[in-house]
Amino acid sequence: ETLYREKDKVQTYYTLERADVVRFLEKFLRKDGRKLVRVLEIGCSGGGTGQLIKEKLGVSYYAGVELMPDAATAAAKRIDWVKCDNIEEMIEQGRLGELPEGKFDAILFLDVLEHLYNPWEVVNALPQLLNPNGILVGSIPNAGNLYILWKLMRDQFEYEDEGLLDRTHLRFFTLQTIKNMLRKHFELVFLDSNHDTWKTMNWQQKFFYIPTLGLWKRLFIRQYLFIGQVKKS
Repeated sequence: ETLYREKDKVQTYYTLERADVVRFLEKFLRKDGRKLVRVLEIGCSGGGTGQLIKEKLGVSYYAGVELMPDAATAAAKRIDWVKCDNIEEMIEQGRLGELPEGKFDAILFLDVLEHLYNPWEVVNALPQLLNPNGILVGSIPNAGNLYILWKLMRDQFEYEDEGLLDRTHLRFFTLQTIKNMLRKHFELVFLDSNHDTWKTMNWQQKFFYIPTLGLWKRLFIRQYLFIGQVKKS
């Protein structure tokens, strides 16, 4: 928890509202023709995203699990139920029964899975918490981003206070390894990304983009947004 306490120095870390995730979910729900009633967010921070989802998507019941006590206290004022705990310990100790009774329509992991020691085990434990057509909604930084490759080429793979090389990241993912993590219990049904555009690229990115004619666009993806649906048994 010591590393995460340092996040308090980053003013917006626990208060960030993920409007991009709300838009992503809105797009999926329109396409799929479904409505979310009960949602669980793992790593709900201060509850800002949960409150926004309740307001914009009409979710009736929004629960959260949050590791940091101050953030959990803040979240309790904004969403319906919050537990201050470590989801990996809850799974290891067989304590998922401490979550609110009833199945969920969606479970969210927004920039959380890369912070876990064993995200694969956590994902594999989710189907028991979800309705038969329940979904996992996630966002994960892209380890195949050109920024990381550029650092590796210069032998400068140092961790940073935030971003792609956040010092609290324990695991690194590309799109293929995200698919591999989901494969056992989930089918990837919806995918989007936050990516750099010509206006936001730095000179190194533009230097690489021009001679490759933009063909390697995945190198400019900073984060994948994805939805996995529980596979039919």
